[in-house]
Amino acid sequence: MKYLLLLLICIPLFSFSQEYSGIVDVPGKNITQLHSSAKEWLALTFKSANSIIQLDDTTSHKVVGNGNCSVNESYYSSGLVEIPCNRIWNIDFIILIALKDNKYKATISDLIINDASQVGSGFTKIEPKPYSNYLDQKDFYKNESNPETAKYKNTCNISKAYLNIMDKTDAQMNLILQSLETKMKSVDANW
Repeated sequence: MKYLLLLLICIPLFSFSQEYSGIVDVPGKNITQLHSSAKEWLALTFKSANSIIQLDDTTSHKVVGNGNCSVNESYYSSGLVEIPCNRIWNIDFIILIALKDNKYKATISDLIINDASQVGSGFTKIEPKPYSNYLDQKDFYKNESNPETAKYKNTCNISKAYLNIMDKTDAQMNLILQSLETKMKSVDANW
């Protein structure tokens, strides 16, 4: 029984689900102004508020939307002949914006990776997977990207590409949050 309890306590520590969030103070903006700014930002950032916004609750002051972005990484395949390759991730995610007077909390979660690979003139799509599946393999990619520890030397470049594209994904999610912060803190001109 002690071991079961210990296991249940430790399971959350080993979870690799990825979430990006932040609480931001916005002095001088009330909840209605922030709500309007959040909806406008979603519409302008993801190009269609009607298909993006999934929940717009003016009572609890939450806006939930579906977002997407792309990142890619170019590399050369290893082998007898080096072939230019490009790994392309189209990332779908959910963004929740919870609002209060003078502050908001934004959370990006549930990242789904639509992975595609371009090798030479060929193009292959891979079944969509949660981002957590890639994060679960991060240690593998680290080991395989090092020629000293790689089990198969020809996997070094692709493993480096996966590590780089994960870093780019993290950077892109943080840029999205920064973009929201810029909009929320902007002063609307009264004309």
